[in-house]
Amino acid sequence: MEEVTGTPGYGGGGGGGAILLASNTKIELNSGDIYARGGSGYVCSYNGGSGGAIRLVAPVVTGSGGRCYANGYSSSAGDGYVRIDAIDLSGITRITSYPSSLYNVGRFLGIFPNPVPRLDIIEAVGQTIPEGAGTSYTAHLPPGSPSNQTVLVQIKDFTGTNLPIRVTLTPESGDPISYDNDIDISGGTATGTVNVVFPINTITHVHTWTK
Repeated sequence: MEEVTGTPGYGGGGGGGAILLASNTKIELNSGDIYARGGSGYVCSYNGGSGGAIRLVAPVVTGSGGRCYANGYSSSAGDGYVRIDAIDLSGITRITSYPSSLYNVGRFLGIFPNPVPRLDIIEAVGQTIPEGAGTSYTAHLPPGSPSNQTVLVQIKDFTGTNLPIRVTLTPESGDPISYDNDIDISGGTATGTVNVVFPINTITHVHTWTK
């Protein structure tokens, strides 16, 4: 379990987000740029945002000079991913991706996986939360409550053996604190408990996502 604290007074750059370009005929990327790059932080080299994801899906994808950017804003920010799926890839003569190490091609023409992977908070501060409520929850611990609490996260339909997740507590007055954990998902549907420290008598927003 890893606790991650922020740096008060320094805003981080936004993440690159995700871009999906899909066609039932053909995509041509012969010039120009597609950006899912992380944003700048407080200053250009501090707290830059991580890279996002770019995916092109079509029966035919061609390219002779286009560029796809999914890199983090700075060397301290994580890079994203570029993926091209097509039946006919022979027309790709030059599509440059940044970062080049996280560029992949394939022939999976599905737009979304079926079933769609799910991540849900199903219990927080002793309260059971209905499945499907999502990845956010708001709690308010009254005075006298123990600050050491747990958040139970349910994971469905992800692939792999371990899934790194992050739970972040954001009080309405104070700085956010994040807690990281790796959850064993080798058995399919799995739950993972994340130990957290809640502020007392403060409305606190709880969010979780995969890292």
